Amino acid sequence: MVVLYSEPPHTTPSSTSFCFDPKLHITGVVREGRRRVALYGGPFDMRAKLNLTIDNKRSLPVLPDGILNRYCSSLPLGLTWSENVATVRLFHPRARSVRLVVFNTPGEDPVDELGMHLDEKCGCWSVDSDAIQPGQAYGFRVKGPDDVADQGNMIFCDPYGWIVAKSPGWPVQMLSIVPPPSLINLPSLPHVNLGKRGAMIYEAHLKDVTQLAKDVPEADRGTFNGLAISSFPEYVNDLGLNAVEWLPLQVYDDREPPFDTPDNGWNETGVNHWGYMSAQYFAPEPRYQRSWPKSDWMGTDPNIVHDVRNMVSALHQQNLAVIADVVYNHVGNYGQSPLRHLDPMYWLRHNGDGSLKSESGCGNDLATERPMARRMIVDSLLHWSRVYGIDGFRFDLAGLIDNGTLDAISKQLCKENPNVNLIAEPWGGLNDKRRFVIRGWSSWNDYYRDGLRGHDPSKHKGAILGGDSGPLLTHVRGHVVEDGGPFEEAWQSVNYLASHDYYNFGDFLRIATGLIKPKQVMQKGVDEELTPDIIKRAKLGFFLLFISRGMLMLHEGDEWLRAKIVAGDKITNRAMKAKLRKLPGQLDLDSYNRDDTTNWLDWEEAEDPVRSDIREYVKGMAHLRKMHPALRLARHANLHPLSSNDNSLLAYVTRVPGNRLVILVNLNENRKARVNLPEGTWVVLADETKVRNPNRGRAHTDVEVLPPMSARLLASRDQIRRGK
Repeated sequence: MVVLYSEPPHTTPSSTSFCFDPKLHITGVVREGRRRVALYGGPFDMRAKLNLTIDNKRSLPVLPDGILNRYCSSLPLGLTWSENVATVRLFHPRARSVRLVVFNTPGEDPVDELGMHLDEKCGCWSVDSDAIQPGQAYGFRVKGPDDVADQGNMIFCDPYGWIVAKSPGWPVQMLSIVPPPSLINLPSLPHVNLGKRGAMIYEAHLKDVTQLAKDVPEADRGTFNGLAISSFPEYVNDLGLNAVEWLPLQVYDDREPPFDTPDNGWNETGVNHWGYMSAQYFAPEPRYQRSWPKSDWMGTDPNIVHDVRNMVSALHQQNLAVIADVVYNHVGNYGQSPLRHLDPMYWLRHNGDGSLKSESGCGNDLATERPMARRMIVDSLLHWSRVYGIDGFRFDLAGLIDNGTLDAISKQLCKENPNVNLIAEPWGGLNDKRRFVIRGWSSWNDYYRDGLRGHDPSKHKGAILGGDSGPLLTHVRGHVVEDGGPFEEAWQSVNYLASHDYYNFGDFLRIATGLIKPKQVMQKGVDEELTPDIIKRAKLGFFLLFISRGMLMLHEGDEWLRAKIVAGDKITNRAMKAKLRKLPGQLDLDSYNRDDTTNWLDWEEAEDPVRSDIREYVKGMAHLRKMHPALRLARHANLHPLSSNDNSLLAYVTRVPGNRLVILVNLNENRKARVNLPEGTWVVLADETKVRNPNRGRAHTDVEVLPPMSARLLASRDQIRRGK
């Protein structure tokens, strides 16, 4: 047993300094460092609740970390089939007993309850049965260790379950559905090779993109099937992007406690829409299968496995890679998540006083460093890669994932799919992009976002809004080590102007330019109309995004500058109004809890002439990026700045063999800029207003004069004539 002191003791403590409850015999005390003291003694029961008092002061719980880390198993977990016999296996080394409870239908009385047997060496409980049938539901009734609250008659879902059903109402219970052998034996889906240096990602929420889609039957909107039959895959392809990154698809806590109760004073909707409260890592979220009656259990249909495969295949048919946003930094806060309830001492991280760590801000940080937690993470990623054909993964708050698990993910996922894209949201806990760089991952680049757009629309504005434009060349070159950045290769920088977090791009611009105030109540379609100034700054942002080295990401609806206006009627009750985070009509910077038109994409709005023009600009820039390898593939050494004494001017040549471009951006709001062009005759491919036909318009030689807030992408006339 190891005691870590906050302040080094002056001398080695004696055995009488330590008092255990219940009593434990100490045979030796050894000083192992300035603050570390080892105690030897016993016997120790890891299932018992043990407290230690030092020098008659504060009593602290003894955490069985070292013992728990010794348990590890390579046996198949969850439910597996051997002919007609089902084997169910659960890892829980500290449980006193585990019973498998079987239901014909969730919500009804169980039809069987089977005792499970513990393998003391590996900590796994198992049972074999030929009575379990496909389509039935099952869960575990567990008597846990003494430091876990009495769970009474609670029945827990299988952490390795392929299909999960959820009860109606609140609180939410979850059960696993028995998959037929035919599902478990499905062939792996093929992958699309996105590549790393040409990735252009569309970040989206599965329900948002089809809930208002007129080409999808109403019953299929917001579902996997609805996406598969919708025009969305063709839309993303036509937009010029080559990947879709879905917000979480794994089972999550979609419901929070009712608002204005002791357990919920913040979420007036009681809904978790985005999905960042993962409860099960192997099963798809059932709310995306169909619209379930409110009085029924959702997720009882095993065909959800086929539904997800069909959705992925529909995107693959358009040559779009599919990236899944996954949450392994914490587990869900609500419902009966097995990892949170079965043994929080094993699955969750704790402070020295036994309280739960909350570096994620959610209070249930996953102990990714535990051997079986690490295995579960890797197993679930391989499951989504093989069964569902997922081509890449974006890791939420990846800074909280330990190095050993990052290494295991890299090794196993790259072995499974050598072209897999692994993308970190690098903050949370240890915010160090280099941890991911050295493992060959990419990372969201907040330096880029904040440099171009800004961090706060009122207090910290980026270069396109009048902020510091001095580092622009560093931004567009990919924040590589040659420029003092963290990335070895430019593709490791995922450049973006907005994501699901915080304000979307259009709303950031609306506030930053003074069109609206952050808490202003607006009328949709009137107050959020786009001004010429907003449109110009938006196009400059898109121009820079598409000419920058690295991966790029576009958030859903930003291509037409949609507004996230809180839906609903006006609240007149003063007491309730005072408690709401956002009122109907206000912009929502954190719309995680809004399963409504705040988040749903209004495709009819996208056809408005002004918004359509912005979308066509994005489409044109994406096309240029595809057509001109100098925008994607040029090495750092092949980006040559053009001389200028204007700090607001970005001017450089980028080239690869056979393709040379000039890029000019003047972000000064009041002054023209002059730049000497390289020798040759140049034509404009795009400026801050539109993507142009290079065969029309005047030729540019010698000197180019840029008006305030303008941009030019130029190619040599000879190159255009050669079709390069």
